[in-house]
This record gives sequence, C-alpha cells and structure tokens, in this order.
Amino acid sequence: MTTRLARGIGVSLLAAGTLWLPGCSDSSTPATPATPPAPPAPAPPAPVEPCGGVSLEVAFLGSDAAAGIASGNLTLDADDPETALDFVRPYTIQVPDGGANLDVPGLRPTIGVFVSDLAFMPLGAGFRQTMTIEWISELEVRAGTPDCEPVSVSCDLAGCGGS
Repeated sequence: MTTRLARGIGVSLLAAGTLWLPGCSDSSTPATPATPPAPPAPAPPAPVEPCGGVSLEVAFLGSDAAAGIASGNLTLDADDPETALDFVRPYTIQVPDGGANLDVPGLRPTIGVFVSDLAFMPLGAGFRQTMTIEWISELEVRAGTPDCEPVSVSCDLAGCGGS
C-alpha cells in the first residue's frame, strides 16, 4: 500500500502543473531563447587587377576644330579572346546647330564614333584589332575582360592619353 500512496502523490503533483525539483528556481519572466550567432561577415571582394595581356592605343591623326571632329588609328592587342572593346564616350544624339539632345520618338542614342578600315588578326590564343576612328568632341574607349580593371584611352580634339 505504501507504493500506491507514493505513486498517487506524484500524479497529483504533475496534475497541478507544478513540479519542484532541487536546484531549479521559479522565475516570473519567461526564458528567452538564445540569440543565434550572427552570420560571418562577407569576405571583402578580391582586389581587381589591371588587365594583363591587353594593350590599347589610339594614334592621334588630327582634328577639325570647326567641325568638332578628330580622328586616329586604334590598335587593340589582347591575349584573351574574351577581351571586349567598349566605346564609352561620346554616346549622344547630335542635332544641328549645336543643340541639346532631343526627345524625338523613334530615335535611339547614337555613338558619336565612326569606324572604318576595320581589321582583325588572330595572334596565338589572342588577337589584334585595328581600325581608323573619327569621334565627335571627346572619345573614351576601354578594353578588358570581366575579371579585371579595363585599360582605357581618352581623346579630345587636341590628342589622346591612356591610363
């Protein structure tokens, strides 16, 4: 009978919802879950190196200041066949009499660089691209691959310089 009595007392304590265990204390505030650790900081981006194996040059031929046009011979040598050549400036619609760009339906911006005498020569794994170019006012052209800092050349009506 003693066994039944002990079993009955334990059931009564559980039914009441309070069970006192040694070493535990009653707390009036609910326990807060542990804060998960902060995710690790993202690694800094790898430094972008200048494009190796890319050479870009514009040999200035001259300009017509009255017309605002200059010309040169562009040469791109690249070891990587994925190298791209981008004409960055000028990228405007030119309107007569030096006017500003107009919002004319059906017109799209036009690159103010005119290319002639285009030649392509494979060189091992890479290539050489040459062309004669004319530009309006200023020119900025760059060459490179997606994983490196591109090589660029800037020109105006007085000459060209690279970076």
